[in-house]
Amino acid sequence: MIRLLYGSPFDPIHHGHLAMLKAAQQHIRADEVLLIITKNPRWKNITTNILDRINMVKLAIAHDPSFQLSLYEVEKDAVINFTIHTVQYFKQLYPNDQLYYLIGGDQVEQFHKWKEADKFKSLVQLLAYPRPGSSLDHPNWQRYSIQKMSGPLYPVSSTSIRNLESLATPLPVIEYIFANQLYFVPKLKAFYQPERFQHVYSTASLAYEIALENHQSPEDAFLAAILHDIAKDMDEEEARALLDEYDTVNQPVEQYALHQFVGAILARQEFNIKHDGILEAIRYHTTGKAQMGPLAQIVYAADKIEPTRGYDSSALIAACKKQYHEGFLMVLKENLLHLKKKKHKITNPLVKECMAYYLGENDGK
Repeated sequence: MIRLLYGSPFDPIHHGHLAMLKAAQQHIRADEVLLIITKNPRWKNITTNILDRINMVKLAIAHDPSFQLSLYEVEKDAVINFTIHTVQYFKQLYPNDQLYYLIGGDQVEQFHKWKEADKFKSLVQLLAYPRPGSSLDHPNWQRYSIQKMSGPLYPVSSTSIRNLESLATPLPVIEYIFANQLYFVPKLKAFYQPERFQHVYSTASLAYEIALENHQSPEDAFLAAILHDIAKDMDEEEARALLDEYDTVNQPVEQYALHQFVGAILARQEFNIKHDGILEAIRYHTTGKAQMGPLAQIVYAADKIEPTRGYDSSALIAACKKQYHEGFLMVLKENLLHLKKKKHKITNPLVKECMAYYLGENDGK
């Protein structure tokens, strides 16, 4: 049997880990991939409870029986776990199997510093996955007989998820992070009143589902939606001060639309969001505008029709899942009918622009 070994703190596990391991598995035709979770890595400061990290890995790999979690290093009674000892253990456990140990391409240049690095060649075949900036001609490649493999470079990192710069991890892991108040969650929830957060989380969950059904990025949709009302409970004077300082384009702003522009500012400042599509979705989720991108349309619709709104939106939800743009148009029409029923004249230029562009309407009478 061919087994692939990979060690990491998995704090948390993410799509980059999973895609890299799947690519490596296919490259060497491994029958089994062992994810070896490290309890106290020497090179990182880990504050997340080990049980939370274990649970997140289990959730992430539950769908693939060839991926198995190993608790060897967690259960081993050692202050420091050296990789050579882990490799020796698995070599003794599977003496007749062909073992590979996967490292990142950036670790190749440092591999001679690993404890008893020269022993690796006799125990396992080292395999290295490319990383941005890693050297492909370093002498360690030959010295330790490290096998090169090619594959796409993944920009996601565990750090980016812990900081809410990204949510590129499976949905069960995202849900676990929120349910257990991990990483960014306490900071994020501090911006919301409890009832508001219920609406925001429901919007994010629906946006994820709509994006997934429409082959858009569900993680980006969730991220945009979980931040879309971040300035809603902010003091108006403070919000206008932020807008005056950082957004002189969208002036003047009616009070009800203020939070969408300030929300985009806070997303950049507080959570380092740089993705244009995510920022657009936050910036125009209330008013809309002409020529909205896919994420902006999805979040606009999800915000209006998420289940906690208190009315039967099932038909609109189904339409958005079937085809997000057609569903968005239906939501827009419903919003226009609501404005007409309430006899609200459309005065906001962005709302006018949105209705005119998508529905051919210039007035809300």
